[in-house]
Amino acid sequence: LGGITGGNTEGDAVDAVGSAMELIQSGLLIHDDIMDRDKKRRGESSIFNQYAEMAAQDGLQDSYHIGESLGICATCRVKDCVW
Repeated sequence: LGGITGGNTEGDAVDAVGSAMELIQSGLLIHDDIMDRDKKRRGESSIFNQYAEMAAQDGLQDSYHIGESLGICATCRVKDCVW
């Protein structure tokens, strides 16, 4: 939006920057949920909590830690997409 209001008509560049910002924000939210141990995000199960629930359903030991670890991996993947 800032690019458009600033007179930039290069739609692809503006879309790329907007997409990158959304991916960074998503990674930050995942990280925030892990740090705060929030099991809910906007009324739904947070990403790391979803992984923890799946690990528990599969009978894996220390499912909460598995969920945290996979949540961190999801954050890293978001960053990989941006950079």
